[in-house]
Amino acid sequence: MNKRAVSIFVFLLLGVAYMVTCSGCSGAGKYKKYSSKDPELNITMDYIPGWESSETRGAHNSYADVFFGEPWDKVGAKTRRAAIEVTSVQASRAGEIQAFAEGIIAGKLKLNEGKLLDKAEIKLPAGKAMDLTFSSKGLDKLYSASAKLIPVKERVVILKNGGRVYTVRYENREEAFEKYSKDFSHIVKSIRFKEKR
Repeated sequence: MNKRAVSIFVFLLLGVAYMVTCSGCSGAGKYKKYSSKDPELNITMDYIPGWESSETRGAHNSYADVFFGEPWDKVGAKTRRAAIEVTSVQASRAGEIQAFAEGIIAGKLKLNEGKLLDKAEIKLPAGKAMDLTFSSKGLDKLYSASAKLIPVKERVVILKNGGRVYTVRYENREEAFEKYSKDFSHIVKSIRFKEKR
């Protein structure tokens, strides 16, 4: 081969390697990277491009939170939409993961037709976690007198980092839950703590 052919071959090979890494089976390019501004959140993670996000802090620093919501223009104003939320609280308020999970279960079972569908201990790159899945009934519209109850599904993953417990929640209408279910699994696996506490 002459030098020109070798150069073209190397260029094409690098292009293929880039495509596989950035848009192939790795999933890179399909998600955007989020890095918390609030030090009490202390995380980086992937999220779905185009979703709206906002960080909040509870009164008296009771919690730190980031919310990601499906864009309103995809579901219609005031309509219940898919949401992923990460909340961080002091471990002294939350206890260990198992005790915190039991508290969440007790609260969810009080919801209209609340049911625990699955409970499992899992291992993630960020550490050991508890994975819970629930069903219940919730309003199909916000701030509407014509709202009616519809089936809703929710998955909650609980993690701990030093002195803080994290809940990672995905909620959607039951009929549309699978639409972002694989994305949520990817997002949970993408979570990293900026600093170990």
